[in-house]
Amino acid sequence: MRKLAFTVLCILALACSDPAVPVSTYSLQIMEVPDRANAGEQISLDFKGMGKGRPILFLRNSLGQSVLEGRDEGERLRFTLPGPYSKKSGPCHWSLVLADSVLRSGVIEIQPLAIDERIETYLGPRNVIAGPVDHTMLVTVPSDKFGNPMPDGTVLELQKQISEQYDSKEIQSGGMLAWDRIYAEEKASRAFLSVSAAGSTSKELTYDIHPALPEDFEIEYARFHPYADGNQVITFSTSTLKDTYGNIVSDGTMVSFSVIDADGKVLRTQGTTLNGVAEARMLHPDRGDTWTVTAHLAGVAGSQELEVEFLPVIRDFDLEWKADSRTVVVGPVDGFLDQFQPDGLRVTLTLFNEKGVNVMNRDAELSDGYAGFDLGNLSLSAGRYLTRVEIGGQSHEMLIELTDEDTE
Repeated sequence: MRKLAFTVLCILALACSDPAVPVSTYSLQIMEVPDRANAGEQISLDFKGMGKGRPILFLRNSLGQSVLEGRDEGERLRFTLPGPYSKKSGPCHWSLVLADSVLRSGVIEIQPLAIDERIETYLGPRNVIAGPVDHTMLVTVPSDKFGNPMPDGTVLELQKQISEQYDSKEIQSGGMLAWDRIYAEEKASRAFLSVSAAGSTSKELTYDIHPALPEDFEIEYARFHPYADGNQVITFSTSTLKDTYGNIVSDGTMVSFSVIDADGKVLRTQGTTLNGVAEARMLHPDRGDTWTVTAHLAGVAGSQELEVEFLPVIRDFDLEWKADSRTVVVGPVDGFLDQFQPDGLRVTLTLFNEKGVNVMNRDAELSDGYAGFDLGNLSLSAGRYLTRVEIGGQSHEMLIELTDEDTE
């Protein structure tokens, strides 16, 4: 495509020149044409010509093609390269053309200047995992102030600092850029990089080394007493979570705790790490129970099984049948310190007829150590009933009798 454009440009230029001028009548002498030049310099080509006609200069480099007309300076015909052409490094081809003939041609090698004082650099990813596998990549594009790439083999120094450790190494450019894979260290930290060459340097670059996946860990629990009062809180906590290199896992890592009770029911709670330790809390059960507790990070690491026993909180309680109000009174309910149990503790009443058939289930809550069940508003037939009351895993039974008068 570029050759086609150059050919079209030549045809147009030749069409504009005087085709009637015989080239044999025109003599040309090269006065001053450089073979090499530095980018950004004024580059001129001087010729001395005698005869009819006026030649033109064709230019071609990586920017494209252009046609120049010269200016007379005394006996010389001077062609001065435009700024974009003189600033672009690499070969710049020129041809001096008259009519339909090329009088002279050549190449000017334009060299890049010294590397720019600010080296262009790129780094990514900026987060890697500790260990010998994960890595980030540094890419640098050494160039002069006009953006011309440095020659292949340009030596640059890569400098790296992690904590108190300082390292440096040489990298060489090739294909207009230089690059290097930078592998993570075993210690989680922040790394600082820079690239320098011949008095020039890059901006500061940083990347973070994060802990790797944690290893298996231990769990423990803490509570104020071992009783199943449904009121106090038990706290589960992990040991310090670390990866295989001893790095403490990042704050906010989620840990799931699973609890299986004596009936096989599964309870779950979660906690996040702070300084490598995760904590989670649950209420005590409201009846004596044994929990099997484990913790895990999904698909990564887990803990041992931890067994927690909860003792019944209820020592004893009384049952009383008040026939006149047809009410079953429960209480006082004494706890492990002979104290009244906290308000809100659930009390369950189950009523069986003389045939042992369950005819009623009711729940109530303790208030000031007592609970009551009013049976007067229930459609129960006259007869004897077995009343069973259960609180916190403790149960008492009592026989009551409903007369026809009680059921009216």
